[in-house]
Amino acid sequence: MGVNILSICFVCQVLEKYPNTPMSHKEILQVIQKEGLKEISGTSPLACLNAMLHTNSRGEEGIFYKVPGRMGVYTLKVSFSAGQSCLSSQWLLFLYRYFGLG
Repeated sequence: MGVNILSICFVCQVLEKYPNTPMSHKEILQVIQKEGLKEISGTSPLACLNAMLHTNSRGEEGIFYKVPGRMGVYTLKVSFSAGQSCLSSQWLLFLYRYFGLG
């Protein structure tokens, strides 16, 4: 399964915007659609988002943190410094390197 960096950035945007609100993949997708971050249709985006969150919440290097005791609920593991967001050049560079794309 290929990793879509833009999809990860959309998820990061949502979780960064609501830092004290862990969300399921369904809730994240609803926010992405509601806020018009990306046009999404069909059921495969939901399955892909779920798989991406699960895969990227494993191990020490995972970007997302699976909330214990809550099935399929995630939050950002990485904290951002003041003025930095998931769309900053440093964050995008981190993602590209993390996924071996650059």
